[in-house]
Amino acid sequence: MKFELTINTDNAAFGETAQERNAEVVRIMQYIATRLEKEPLQVIFGAVDHNGNIVGAAVFLEGDIQ
Repeated sequence: MKFELTINTDNAAFGETAQERNAEVVRIMQYIATRLEKEPLQVIFGAVDHNGNIVGAAVFLEGDIQ
């Protein structure tokens, strides 16, 4: 089994600088981590930016890491 996280950083919530983009990615990853702690058997989580847009997903997948 593997865990895959995909985030599309092409919208305004990710700012105009690398620092702003990184901060939003960290915020989303912290949100995903908190949800995993509370709901460990959940299969898929939507990745939502601070504007409320779905920008990706975190999912558990069967199979080997490639």
